[in-house]
Amino acid sequence: MGSWGVAAMLTGGIAGCAGVVLDALSAHALQSRLTSHDMNSLTTAARYLMLHGLLLIVIAGRLRQAASSRVLKAVVLLAATGIVLFCGGLTAKVLTGMAVYGAAAPYGGTAFMAAWLGCALHAVARPRSHS
Repeated sequence: MGSWGVAAMLTGGIAGCAGVVLDALSAHALQSRLTSHDMNSLTTAARYLMLHGLLLIVIAGRLRQAASSRVLKAVVLLAATGIVLFCGGLTAKVLTGMAVYGAAAPYGGTAFMAAWLGCALHAVARPRSHS
């Protein structure tokens, strides 16, 4: 597996694990300390961590057949950016109480949307000729 595939698999695995941990913490350890709005924010962050972690793992597998795909490499970067900005922003906002962190979430959401559109683009893009 090339370096992009390794990066995608590693990031996806860590994101998935973080999603499970965050979901467990919000359901058990933090439940009595948070408002329902904050609980929803953490649950959303956990769900998106797991979903986009899985996306990265799938893309890592696809990179085995299309190692030179710039679109798939962009998907990796966009999904990772979305994880940091959206999930990290929501989580930091809830855990610190500092609303400024939540301002990153829309940018992360946009990165997620671009990553999914990149998947669609990859499906219809013609492979480049190496002649």
